[in-house]
Amino acid sequence: MVLTRETCEEIKNLESHILTNSLNDPTFITKIAGQVAEATAKTVSKKLETMERNLSLMEKSIAEFKTRTEAELSKMRNQIKVLHQIESRCDNIDQRLRKNNLRIFNLAEDEKENTREKARTFPNSKLSIDLQENDIEIYFRVGKAECSKQKI
Repeated sequence: MVLTRETCEEIKNLESHILTNSLNDPTFITKIAGQVAEATAKTVSKKLETMERNLSLMEKSIAEFKTRTEAELSKMRNQIKVLHQIESRCDNIDQRLRKNNLRIFNLAEDEKENTREKARTFPNSKLSIDLQENDIEIYFRVGKAECSKQKI
């Protein structure tokens, strides 16, 4: 079939008439608006479902992260306590090292001796050093094996 100018003009007029009638028909407009609304609602619904899934995954991840963080924080608190204990011990050791020390080896041990009294009176009697009760803060009796270790 050969399309003539007249046939083309007739087709254009017919299209224009159908389009005008369709656009003036309220049911046609309502039908198209309904289809657009339905398609839009489906798209929004799918996106909303995806967002809800992602939000649920994020909430789960955040909860897991919070749990891990609290566990790590608890470990850190325990480590800080241990660190403070170690610092206290080191400070105690430092304080002991700063004291004036007097070591006396091969001092005979009596079964019923008063170690504090002997530590004070021995230097007074044998070394002519006048020590008072308050002059000695800490005193130790070291066993023979430990004495030999200290001599090395």
